[in-house]
Amino acid sequence: MKKLILFALAFCFILPLSAQIKVISFKKLQPFLPAKEIEGFKRNKPTGETQTVMGFSTSQASVNYEKLQKETDTAFVQVSYKFTIQDVILYPIMLAQFNMYQQNYERETETGYEKAYALKDKFPGKISVNSSDYKSCKIEAGIGNRFYITGECDGSDDVKLLESLLLTIDFDKLILVESDK
Repeated sequence: MKKLILFALAFCFILPLSAQIKVISFKKLQPFLPAKEIEGFKRNKPTGETQTVMGFSTSQASVNYEKLQKETDTAFVQVSYKFTIQDVILYPIMLAQFNMYQQNYERETETGYEKAYALKDKFPGKISVNSSDYKSCKIEAGIGNRFYITGECDGSDDVKLLESLLLTIDFDKLILVESDK
């Protein structure tokens, strides 16, 4: 019963806020996406969307880098990097997950690992690496109690390159961006 009451109270407080708080348009987020060239990769045109459903708005911008890499004489593997910036101001639960990662979170399997991570030593997040036959890695972080940032790589587990590209984002300026009134 207590949970139901807390949920109802939270819903009553968040719903009115949705009419007052506006998400930042994806067009304002796109300039913050990594623009650095990666040798041998093609950077695709950034994409994005801003949407409102039942009074709740979300906004996201993303960009992909792609490369075909020869693995054997007959096989090619595609390596791709994807970077996404999401404005999740009305979804605090999205950012609350990163509080868990500040408690020395770590998980290891036969094929990879996950661990707590602080982007630029101040933004809480998580690194995930899969080093099996199908390699991949992902860095995700909460920025300024508003943004959910992800960097993903499919076809490689080079988390250092992924991190170096994420660090080209000017997070301090991103936090200062305001939505249209």
